[in-house]
Amino acid sequence: MRADYRVVLDACVLIPMPVADTLLRMAEAPRLYLPKWSQTIMDEVTRNLISKWDMAPEKAIRREDELRRHFPPASLQPWGINVEAPSTFLRGLYDLDAGLFVNKLHEQAASIQVPLPRLLRALAKNVPGFVEYFCEEQGISLAGEQGGASR
Repeated sequence: MRADYRVVLDACVLIPMPVADTLLRMAEAPRLYLPKWSQTIMDEVTRNLISKWDMAPEKAIRREDELRRHFPPASLQPWGINVEAPSTFLRGLYDLDAGLFVNKLHEQAASIQVPLPRLLRALAKNVPGFVEYFCEEQGISLAGEQGGASR
């Protein structure tokens, strides 16, 4: 599957790593959408990573360079968009292709070497509505868990 609809990612979802990582993985092949952002958004990400998240400037610039490497300058073109909250958007991606979405979440958890429930708890800090929906759809309970998922 390859989805070509364009989505502008704002700084508020490119800064918190669990959400940014999840959104960007969903845009890797086979992608569920095509991410876009402006230079203004990227400047805001870098500025806030340095000033509010105490990230070293070199590390913030490396993160920006990595985003640009994976999603090149064509991503900077302006596009007509509909505004959606991150939880709503992730739910839409899940509904578009649940199997692919679940596989990508498992790959993300494995890549960062955490169990899926831990990744979901991290995501719940920024996209609680989506995590609640996802867990309900997948039969996962995060209540009282420290590592594994119950099904």
